[in-house]
Amino acid sequence: TAVFAMDTTVYYTLTVTQVGQGSVDPGPGTHSYAENTSVPVSATDVTGWKFNRFEGALTGTTTPQYVLMDSNKSVTAFFLEQFELSTSVIGMGDIGIAPDQAEYNSGALVTLTAQPDTGHHFHEWSGDLTGYTNPELLLMDSDKQVAATFVEPFTLTLSPANQITAVPTGPQYVPHTVVTLTANPGMGEVFSHWVAAGETID
Repeated sequence: TAVFAMDTTVYYTLTVTQVGQGSVDPGPGTHSYAENTSVPVSATDVTGWKFNRFEGALTGTTTPQYVLMDSNKSVTAFFLEQFELSTSVIGMGDIGIAPDQAEYNSGALVTLTAQPDTGHHFHEWSGDLTGYTNPELLLMDSDKQVAATFVEPFTLTLSPANQITAVPTGPQYVPHTVVTLTANPGMGEVFSHWVAAGETID
């Protein structure tokens, strides 16, 4: 008499999902494993993308990790796009970068600090960062190029010098100094208009 044993093994499914570009093993999809099987799950970077984290039955950034199949499980692997930052200077100075990395995850914030050499002053940012706030934050949502311009102090020439008051007193000013000019007409004179002047020296 033939005796047939019935397979009583219980199977559970592991559903793997991937967000972004990279390599996940097991690959995206639904996989079946016997109960209490310990399944290794790994995530591997590809050019331009970096593994960021697991969510679901696995968490954190460690790879590989193991999933114990004691129920149906799901795991999502997240990859973030990577971007490069290139900087340059015009004039005499340098740019401090924090954090200073070869590549940055999409959405990372980078602090740029203009560092002028002695006798020079930071003037402005250009490229993918504009203005003259220093230090300044840069959002890495694409490859970025940023330049910092450094200059020597600007000179303000007043004519006639004895009939114009400048506050603060010059004649040299750092970039973006706001200077208030007051005309002082002489005896029998009336102020008419400025020929060439401005309140902001830039």
